Amino acid sequence: RIRPDLQADEADRIATLPPESESDLDEVTVLWRETPDSLWTATRSGLWHEQDGKRERLPLPDNLPPRLNIYSIARDRAGDVWVAVRSRGVYQLHDGVWLRPAGVPEPTLANLLYRDNEGRMWLGLGTKGVAVLDQGRLRVFGEADGLQVGVALQMLQVGKDMLVSGENGLFRFDGAKFQPSA
Repeated sequence: RIRPDLQADEADRIATLPPESESDLDEVTVLWRETPDSLWTATRSGLWHEQDGKRERLPLPDNLPPRLNIYSIARDRAGDVWVAVRSRGVYQLHDGVWLRPAGVPEPTLANLLYRDNEGRMWLGLGTKGVAVLDQGRLRVFGEADGLQVGVALQMLQVGKDMLVSGENGLFRFDGAKFQPSA
């Protein structure tokens, strides 16, 4: 059901994403508005990108299950699209080929992806904390680093601080350590 407060053109676009189907394989798992004219849609059977009114279905990485669950979508500083796939790990679409990202051990299971203002990729690692990939080096943060968020559900950079929210509240990373946000 489409929310009544959406503008008519937005409601029409959302109602048709993905293309109508009777299959539960087309259940939407992620919507990501990259820019005002770029919308990504992941379903249990595919990945779509709509830009300037044109919709394109992208091929998926090989060896994925038929009922896949993409948790998150992001784009890195080089322009490559990343997806976090349930029980399979993180993939990067580079020049039309799906790869495992350099510096991210296989399989790193992530439920959330985010690129910060410095171009670093942040990964929510379920109950295992969060990680940041910076120039090919992966650094993992957990309870010992002050992060007691539970499962990270959202990330947002505000100024130089990274905010991570989850089951146990909101935490702020100041560049050295996470602190609960009051």
